[in-house]
Amino acid sequence: MFLRALLLVLTGIVVATHSHTERRGFITGNDLRDDPCRNVTFIFARGTFQPGYLGLVGSQLCDVLKVEHPGQVSCQGVGPAYDAGLDNLKEPEDTTDVGINEAVSLFELATQKCPKSKIFAGGYSQGANLMHGAILKLSKEVKDKIRGVVLFGFTRQKQFHGQIAGFPQDKLKLYCYEADNICHGGGLIGLEHLSYAQEAQNASDWLWSRD
Repeated sequence: MFLRALLLVLTGIVVATHSHTERRGFITGNDLRDDPCRNVTFIFARGTFQPGYLGLVGSQLCDVLKVEHPGQVSCQGVGPAYDAGLDNLKEPEDTTDVGINEAVSLFELATQKCPKSKIFAGGYSQGANLMHGAILKLSKEVKDKIRGVVLFGFTRQKQFHGQIAGFPQDKLKLYCYEADNICHGGGLIGLEHLSYAQEAQNASDWLWSRD
């Protein structure tokens, strides 16, 4: 209960600092399912308790991608089967198989519906665990469509040595602040773990450099 309360309080602080355009992004993270294909499909898994399908970090990154390349990017968050709940962290993968499989289905949908589109992907905190698990399950054909993956606050990055097995290391970028205890395998939640939205510009630049 204390962990949940702390998360909600700290998340509320971060939410209060974000712009209207970011809050709008929480609602619109269903482009792949609802809209025509674009040059790039961006698939993102949000962190625990984060709003909408994209959450704070995914929403900010989506906004930057779309502003810099108008009309070229579709943003798709993992949901609704993935609920980003706290109980998910009790599972072996620190997220649920339901969420992992939903992400896999989104990658497959992107490949089938939009075969000419490139895929960018990412995840934050629990969502980074989910994205790691999903990419492990993808076929080589689908993996080859992915140009770049950004993981923020990946809580299992030490366990997996900062890698996704069978996925090219030059297509993966990790954001893990030195002071982020959670990202380094600890259990203390601080503001550093909730501050990765500020890396959106850097992540966007890196993703486009993979194009």
